[in-house]
Amino acid sequence: SGAGPGSGNGGTISIATGGTVSTGSINASGESSGSGGTLNIASGSHITAGALTNNAQSTGTGGTINLSSGGNITTTGTISANGAGSGAGQNGGTITFSATGDLTAETIRANASGDGSGGTINFGIGGDASTGAINSNGSGSGLGGTISFGVGGSLTSSGTISANGSSGVINFGVGTAVTTNAINADALSNGTGGTISFGAGSNINVGALSADGAGTGSGGTITFGTSQNITTGSISTNGSGNGAGGTISFGAGGNISTTTITANGSGNGNGGSISFGAGGDLTTGSVTANGSGNGTGGSISYGAGGMISTSGAVRTKATSGPAGTVSLSGENVNIGASSGTSIDASSTSGNGGQVTVTSTSLNPLAIGASSGSNRTRGDIHADGGNNGGRVELMANGGEDIRASAQVTANGGSGTGGNILFSLANPGSGPLTITLNGLLQAKNTADNSGIVGFHSGAGQS
Repeated sequence: SGAGPGSGNGGTISIATGGTVSTGSINASGESSGSGGTLNIASGSHITAGALTNNAQSTGTGGTINLSSGGNITTTGTISANGAGSGAGQNGGTITFSATGDLTAETIRANASGDGSGGTINFGIGGDASTGAINSNGSGSGLGGTISFGVGGSLTSSGTISANGSSGVINFGVGTAVTTNAINADALSNGTGGTISFGAGSNINVGALSADGAGTGSGGTITFGTSQNITTGSISTNGSGNGAGGTISFGAGGNISTTTITANGSGNGNGGSISFGAGGDLTTGSVTANGSGNGTGGSISYGAGGMISTSGAVRTKATSGPAGTVSLSGENVNIGASSGTSIDASSTSGNGGQVTVTSTSLNPLAIGASSGSNRTRGDIHADGGNNGGRVELMANGGEDIRASAQVTANGGSGTGGNILFSLANPGSGPLTITLNGLLQAKNTADNSGIVGFHSGAGQS
């Protein structure tokens, strides 16, 4: 133990050897009302350790823990550098792992107390890393901490990873696969959601993710990048108060499979931005980036080399502000729940938004179809209480509007909108439209709105 006597800060414990380090539990925490101290372990070979504790006591900041190994690091107990006390400045400490080999660890914490900010946890691992829960949470009005993974091999985490508090940061730089449970970078009492970013050389398979704002804060940012596949649970970057929705972006060379995704504004906040780019198939649940109050609807973009499939609606709606944009581009599409609206970029009293659906398949794009390989199950709307919006349906197999289906771009007190039918590749063949449902792009006065058809370049 390196605890200071009385009310002192923790002391310094340093272990350094060219060989192997094997130790039980070590405590370098402060005493009574002191901050944590410093714990350094350096080995030219392997490190094996029990619980490592470097917390503040009663009041103060968490300490510093550094583990550096020329081989593997294995810890069998909780590693902690937590702050303690009330008020500002009771921050989490700093924990650093550096190893040329593998890391095996259990729970790791650098949490704040009072109104303190979360600490910093860094991983520089040449091989594979396996951990339990990792937390660097702020407290009260404090900021979220920073968790940074630099892993040459694979990363597996069996517990929740969190950097809650305004503007927390969690970065993954992993050479092969990432497998985790839930990950959170949510604001707490008031502030902006944090940032969660993934860069991996192989598959990303993670649980539910959130980077939501709090108080009057906007949602944060969540991004994915891999040459392989992405699989996730639900994802949210919602604003709070008058905050805007955040940003969610996927880039995968293979398939993307996820569930419900939201980046909604709150109060008078704008909807956020959600984008997907998949080299293979793209599967989601419902996806929404709605504006609120006077805020504008957000933007949602799907791009896939294969099939696009959603089990719920895609929406960028607004109330008083203008609606947002929805763009889907793939070979075949399979959009929406079993009935109702599949795609909606409408505004209650503002202007309608824009919906674009592009299908390169030679199968007709069927609207309101209960079955088939290229379809929306429900309706498409880009209506506005003021001006109508725009709907573009571009399919090399033509379009088939089924009985009871609706495609609308209606305006109210302003102008009617526009509905355009075309081929995905203009001039590539004849344009065939089968109409048994409702096409409508009018306004209240019935004096404006356009429905257009073109099959060749320059025809509008």
